[in-house]
Order: sequence, then structure tokens, then C-alpha cells
Amino acid sequence: PFFIIGEMMGRLNAVLSAIANQQDVSIARLDELSTGIQVMCAEDADAALAAIHLDREGKYTVRHLIHSALLVEVVAYRLGYTPDDRHRIICATLTANVGMLELQERLLKQGAITSEQRQEINRHPERSVALLRQAGVQDELWLEFVLQHHERLDGSGYPRRLQGDKIHVPARLIALADFYHANISDR
Repeated sequence: PFFIIGEMMGRLNAVLSAIANQQDVSIARLDELSTGIQVMCAEDADAALAAIHLDREGKYTVRHLIHSALLVEVVAYRLGYTPDDRHRIICATLTANVGMLELQERLLKQGAITSEQRQEINRHPERSVALLRQAGVQDELWLEFVLQHHERLDGSGYPRRLQGDKIHVPARLIALADFYHANISDR
């Protein structure tokens, strides 16, 4: 999986950069990456999970999204989601942070977060959705999962402070994968 993940990181980085810079991009490339993640997990989920813990190569911002998508696929499969539903959730995971890629890179190199940066972080789900719409994503559930991926059950999340059942379960899966990977990473 290490070679495959490295190759996927290069492709995802190109797609996300194009979306973030509002350049023409084929959303079909995200579909291919999502399918690749599903295939990798179907062939050897244990190896994919091991890669999440061992792979430290490449740009963190992109590696984080790929690793989070692998976690989401494994969990969503075990929860009984259909392949099409998992595909949508993976696409949302891969694009959840497109609205803050540059900021995320800067934050990796600096210490404390400024209040302006905190505001930008809190707005990134909405910015990500706007960029994805502009790139041609029309799947409303995909966009909603991106928008909700930092909401918390107790209402303390952002951007809309949703609570409990108002947060889609797939958005909760993305949030858990995001949190887990961030905590096992060397960021």
C-alpha cells in the first residue's frame, strides 16, 4: 500500500491544488481515487491500516486526507454502508480541507494559531463547499458531509454548531478519522 498511497497522494495533491486555485479540474479524478481506496482496503484492509501508522512520506496535508479516507472506508464497510455510499463518503473525506490547504501548510511550520487563523479554520468547511461547487461537484450529500465534518454532537463544533442527530453519521465518521489520524501523526 505504501507505493499506491504515494501515487495517490501525488494525484490528490494535483486535484486539490486545481480546485483550491479555481482551475479547471475533472471531478472524475476524485472518483478514481475513491475507487482506488476502496480496492486497496478490499484487497488488504490490515495493510492499509498499517500504512496509516507507518507511512510518514509526503506532504502532511494530502497524506492526512488519504489516511483519513482509508480509515473511513474500513469503518464504513464494517458498518454495512453500500459501495456507492462509501464512495461518496470517501470523496467528502478527500476534499474536506480543500478550503484551507495553504493555511494548513503554514500552520505546520508555526507555533500558536492567531485569532485570524482560527477564524479561517472555522470557515474552511464553508469555503471547501464553495470551491467544490465551483469545481462541479453537485452531490448534495458529499457537500453536506464536507460542511459538517467539524460539527460535534454537543454543539461545540463549527461552522453551524449542529448537535446530535442533526449531524449526518458519515460526517461523524469523517470527523473521527480526521481526529484519530491527526493524533497519531507527527504533525
